[in-house]
Amino acid sequence: MRKSRLSPRARKAGVITLAVAVGVTTVGAAAVAYADPAESSVPTSSDFDGDGKDDLAMSAQKTDEAAEDSVVIDYTTGLANKELYPESAYGTDGFGVGLAAGDLNGDGFDDLAVGCVNCDWEWGGATVSIYNGSAEGLKPDSAVNAEVGDPTYAVGIGELNGGGSLDVGSTRLGDASAVSSRGDDGWWSDKWVNTGMPTDENRLGSVAIGDVNGDGKDDLVIGTPTADGGSITLFPGPVTEGKKDTVKAVELSPTLRDLGASLAVTDVTGDGLADVIAGAPTSTVGGTSCGAVQLLIGKTNGIAADFSQRLTQESANIPGVCEAGDDWGRSVAAGNVDGDAGAEVVVGVPGEGIDSLGKAGTYTTLQSTSTGLTGTGSFGVSQATANVPGTAESGDGFASALALRDVNDDGRMDVVIGAPTEDVSTVKDAGQVVTALSSATGAPAAGTTEVTGNKYGLKRLGWELA
Repeated sequence: MRKSRLSPRARKAGVITLAVAVGVTTVGAAAVAYADPAESSVPTSSDFDGDGKDDLAMSAQKTDEAAEDSVVIDYTTGLANKELYPESAYGTDGFGVGLAAGDLNGDGFDDLAVGCVNCDWEWGGATVSIYNGSAEGLKPDSAVNAEVGDPTYAVGIGELNGGGSLDVGSTRLGDASAVSSRGDDGWWSDKWVNTGMPTDENRLGSVAIGDVNGDGKDDLVIGTPTADGGSITLFPGPVTEGKKDTVKAVELSPTLRDLGASLAVTDVTGDGLADVIAGAPTSTVGGTSCGAVQLLIGKTNGIAADFSQRLTQESANIPGVCEAGDDWGRSVAAGNVDGDAGAEVVVGVPGEGIDSLGKAGTYTTLQSTSTGLTGTGSFGVSQATANVPGTAESGDGFASALALRDVNDDGRMDVVIGAPTEDVSTVKDAGQVVTALSSATGAPAAGTTEVTGNKYGLKRLGWELA
């Protein structure tokens, strides 16, 4: 068990538990209360410079020719943007495949955990790189590595080991996941938990964290997608090494393919227990591979197929129709985007065509009820929607990644959308990230902004967000 040094900081702050899945940011605790939109009570989750406003971490590709990836930080106010990349002699391919934010060292500044698929270090193995927040933002030279052995696909942050501070949960190639915890001495150590579920080395797993069984402790949720199915595994907190006795693994109908490619955790039904939202983007509907989303309702004994709900583009009142390659559910995010009493679920559909424009991409916002999700009141958003910058074009991949942030401090979560294959001017696949301010209905409001890869001289900006 390798340990890595992270210097402790003197200043302490209250811990806010949040979860981040691949391609997605989710409120992980059902206890978050939303006030009237005039008075924000949405906690920050990626405030790297401590100014009280969320910043944005975006994965990007450095060049077309070299397998080099990096993460760009866009600060809300004041600070110059920064690019992060690992100091590795063996390349940075896949750096940023997983991003998660939270105050890991209790100093009042949010930190960033970055997963990497092919970052081989001098001593071998892959890592989760942890960058410390500060008044100057994330420090590129501050990274420490929590070594997790095999390629790391997704990371999440929550209070997983019962120690009262935030930990990093990650999933790797195979059937195992790691919980990395920072000790009082500042050293990071890893412990392993095994899902025991079938895996597919060509599929990226996902992670989300939240109190699903309502016992006041964060639980670790792992998505393990496969070409002919997939599974969702719940490790009740506190998570201990090799824990198997209370693990809940759910496998569903084989028509649900790539189940767990994306995950979000929030209280959809309003019963005080967090629920699990899982994307299954290559699922078949009537024989057509267009995608689905599965809601697993949290219970005191965990999750089960008996307490679940499946939605597709063919469900009542959901916009769009099932077409091959839509990828409905490739990304998911959950939170209160309209400022009412309930959470909404945002579903990425990066393969959706708009008129004759193939794979231009959209997202769908679903409403919640006391019994689950509903298409009633749902709506779709694309680059052809009012107040969304840019123009819908073939192959944009709009909503390949999603995150939720209260950017303007109005109590409504705003939708951050990654379109990593957006062409900008003459630059192919420069990438675009749109921050759609939420109106009282949840639809994009005036003031929605964008940033493109051209600003940083990078490609495929926005293939992962935090």
